[in-house]
Amino acid sequence: MPKIIHSIKTKGIMGLAALSMLALSFAALPATASAAEDWTYIDSYYWRSSCDEVGQAGLGKAWSDYYCDGSGWAWDDYDLYVQLN
Repeated sequence: MPKIIHSIKTKGIMGLAALSMLALSFAALPATASAAEDWTYIDSYYWRSSCDEVGQAGLGKAWSDYYCDGSGWAWDDYDLYVQLN
């Protein structure tokens, strides 16, 4: 049995919620992102606004695009990913 299916069966609804969050994180990629493009991890931020601020500050200087990946749930952080120039 695949590990993820086993996790859902053993952890019940919490396992299903974790799987849903994983699916949502993939859906959070910008529309311009594709499997061929390389995204580089920069740092983690507690606040979404801090992640966006750093992402905006680097646009046109160090990178051509950015996105902040995070669920927004309590105690979650936001990871900044960029496409370097």
